[in-house]
Amino acid sequence: MIKCRHITAFLAIITSLWTQQSHAENHFNAYGHQFIENYVDPQVAAFSQSAIKLDDTIAQLCQQNSSAHQQAFRTQFSSTVAALARVDFLRLGPLNNNSLAQRINFFPDKRGVTQRQLNKVFAKQDSSVTTAERLARKSVALQGMGTLEKIAFDKDGALILGKTATDAPFRCSFAQAIGTRLVVSATELEKEWQNPKGYRLQLLEPDAQKPNLKSHQEAAEAIFNALITALIVNKDQIVLPAIGKSARKNTAYKAPFARSHNSVLYLSTSLEAIQSALTTSGFLNQLTDEQAWVADSLRFETQNGVKTLAKLKSSFKMAAKDANERKQLVYLNIVIGSLRETMATTLAGYLGLAGGFNSLDGD
Repeated sequence: MIKCRHITAFLAIITSLWTQQSHAENHFNAYGHQFIENYVDPQVAAFSQSAIKLDDTIAQLCQQNSSAHQQAFRTQFSSTVAALARVDFLRLGPLNNNSLAQRINFFPDKRGVTQRQLNKVFAKQDSSVTTAERLARKSVALQGMGTLEKIAFDKDGALILGKTATDAPFRCSFAQAIGTRLVVSATELEKEWQNPKGYRLQLLEPDAQKPNLKSHQEAAEAIFNALITALIVNKDQIVLPAIGKSARKNTAYKAPFARSHNSVLYLSTSLEAIQSALTTSGFLNQLTDEQAWVADSLRFETQNGVKTLAKLKSSFKMAAKDANERKQLVYLNIVIGSLRETMATTLAGYLGLAGGFNSLDGD
């Protein structure tokens, strides 16, 4: 009788452990589905459509340099910057293949590769960049949103694309080639995420017999750590260089879209997008009542970061030189650091995820 009770108790423990493991695996499984369906699919589609509209406004501006077409281009360029900020942190799967991320936007560009190549192109009036087909065979540093910004705006943010000048036809042909290439790349990104046999399958149906993602937990961790890495990029590659050593010694001009005065828009959108991806993927839904403070804290700090950016009265480049606005950048750096720490340690621990890894340093 005693032996039977022991067997029954043992079976009950095994059953309980199996039930808990199965429950956890179902949660991990749900993250991948929700991430793709609720966030990735609509955002990559929106970016693709925005790229098409931008391509159209480039053509219209180059055909007729009216104030209306200038404003249309400015507006659509900013809209595409925001659309890009909602997808370019998805550094898993498609963006990591065939230099797709670099083709869409060559960042970071610490050594100024794009500007050096542009100087040579304009000095020679190199015709190989004036058609999309030939541009596709050139350096990725000559393609994408960042390159378009450099040839469309001057250093002070004034729109020069389409204006009457000796290089106007060449500049427009180059810009139109970039616009077309951007459409191609954005469409490729959308199709690759939609491919039922591509990375989508790896996230939704991980396989222990294959070399990449072997379980739903690993798939969930790949998504989760991509969001953590995005925060690190925003902090270490955008905000910290803008702060620099002093008001005179900083590289705020290298921030994404600083030239066109779209850095604040880009960074604000990125912070909100990371929070949106975290929320719509269902990660915060698994928290208990006692753990719910983490979700509240992440939402609060995200909005805190966005509000801090909104306080900047000047462009991102000028903010780095102004004593009062530099304080806002310093505070923003603290906010993003707090977001990263809360996600990578506390939230990851509550969810049973291996958080904290990021592709920038391999730790």
